[in-house]
Amino acid sequence: MKTNLLPDAVPSAPTTPAWLRIDAAACLPFHLRATGCGLCADTCTHGAIRVDEAGPRVGESCTGCGRCVPACPMGAIEAPAFPSVDKALAPMARQTDGVIRVECRRVPASRLADGTLQLPCLGGLKPDWLISANAAIGVGPLLIDRGLCSRCPDSPATALAVDGFAAQASLGRARDLLESMGVAPSCLPRRVEDILPELAPGSSAPPAAPAEVLGRRGFLGRLGRRAGQHLLGVSEPEGYGALAAIAPGHPARPSRARIGLLAACIGLARARRLPMPFGLFRAARVEATCCDRGLCAAICPTGALRRETVGSPEEVQAGVALRFSALDCIDCGLCVKTCPEQALVLEERMDEGWRAVETVKRFEQRECIECGRGFTAVDGASTCQPCARSRELVRDVFRQRFPAFQAAQHEPPHSPQRNPNAAAFAHANRICSEEE
Repeated sequence: MKTNLLPDAVPSAPTTPAWLRIDAAACLPFHLRATGCGLCADTCTHGAIRVDEAGPRVGESCTGCGRCVPACPMGAIEAPAFPSVDKALAPMARQTDGVIRVECRRVPASRLADGTLQLPCLGGLKPDWLISANAAIGVGPLLIDRGLCSRCPDSPATALAVDGFAAQASLGRARDLLESMGVAPSCLPRRVEDILPELAPGSSAPPAAPAEVLGRRGFLGRLGRRAGQHLLGVSEPEGYGALAAIAPGHPARPSRARIGLLAACIGLARARRLPMPFGLFRAARVEATCCDRGLCAAICPTGALRRETVGSPEEVQAGVALRFSALDCIDCGLCVKTCPEQALVLEERMDEGWRAVETVKRFEQRECIECGRGFTAVDGASTCQPCARSRELVRDVFRQRFPAFQAAQHEPPHSPQRNPNAAAFAHANRICSEEE
């Protein structure tokens, strides 16, 4: 049984983006422009995708390969030509003894074996699709490598081709998660080389080298670096105003791609009575240098980090808590890159704590003794940061104006060389230090 999901009546280069479904509200730049995310556009070598504040826009040069779909960490792009596992694989598995071959649309029908599912491009496969396939048919599908990825006419230098195979990044991710769940090696999805060099134009020439090798970590690392370029300079509390100007105000929302991957792993775990993969979750740790600026929670696109008020203002123990949900975290690293103090650390989780929302840091709320405004108390401080900085500024100016002021603080009380104005300097110092 051969299944070709690309009818001949459909042109290979549509004039409308009918190949794709786009949820603009899920796009990172739509939620927060400062992320600078353009992973889908970076993946498209035809330049068919443009990303702005309104989300991704697809032009006429789109070929429907679907490589942009697994590149999006939020799942804002979907390709209807890639069917669900229940729709495509389950019926085929019943007629092919469970052995499913997945091939590129450019392989001629005469070369296809029975039990073959033909897709627009293997580079459009997502890890959760491969995991769901394993749960549905009991064994992972075979991804057939015809040797066309590195010299495909649609993408002569695709950024997704890892080791000359467009699906390698998604395949590697799926295999890692399945192995950590205890799936037998013989049941894992795998790449099968069946090279047909005569199908590639100019096959006598060596394959073109990929322009850039980017796996999942590489994609998310680029996203974090872009956020750092925009936000690392926002280090003062007044940065909240700058952040509000950067963010259009759209609320955080869960990642559709993350939900799909979680659903696939949970479905397999329940069906086979397997443990969940620890590599799927992160743990957040906050160092003592954290001063509750709140930038990490403000920039989190999925709401995995949340800054919440604990208790009412009338309560003695009222304060602010930083909470973390491992289920929602997509490991984009924006929170880590944004923290001016570099106080936030994301680590691989090796326990069952991913099931609950954790409180990773809590601060007491106090009233500033100078301005009367409420603030988060760090290290027992009694004044808010603006007042503390103003006082420090006054002290610095005084020290520059009277150099003997600081020296007088370190001389013995009864030193014969003590400045005659030491008492005045000491009195000024006590005024500046009062209530600190």
